[in-house]
Amino acid sequence: MPSFETEVDVDVDDFYHECDRRDKKELIDLVVSDAECDRDLKEYLKDSLEGEFGSDVLSIVADGRETFDQMLFKKSLSALDKNYHCLPNELVEQVIKLAEKFTI
Repeated sequence: MPSFETEVDVDVDDFYHECDRRDKKELIDLVVSDAECDRDLKEYLKDSLEGEFGSDVLSIVADGRETFDQMLFKKSLSALDKNYHCLPNELVEQVIKLAEKFTI
């Protein structure tokens, strides 16, 4: 049987921009997982994150403190709770249905 080899040159930027949010999260998870075993990659990843978000964000995550997104999420839930009596029934039902997905 004849064998064939093919090579496809894919631009990293093109590939990344074609990924949806779930794919991008998988890529991030893969890089983080690889960085656990590769000291140089781990340092590069840490430096990149510090350069993009600042060292304070990394220290918050490393210390187990809430991230900005978590704080915003809790603040939003608190606002809904405090204003329950003003919420339309449709919105209350949507929130309940959403929460049911995560209830044991």
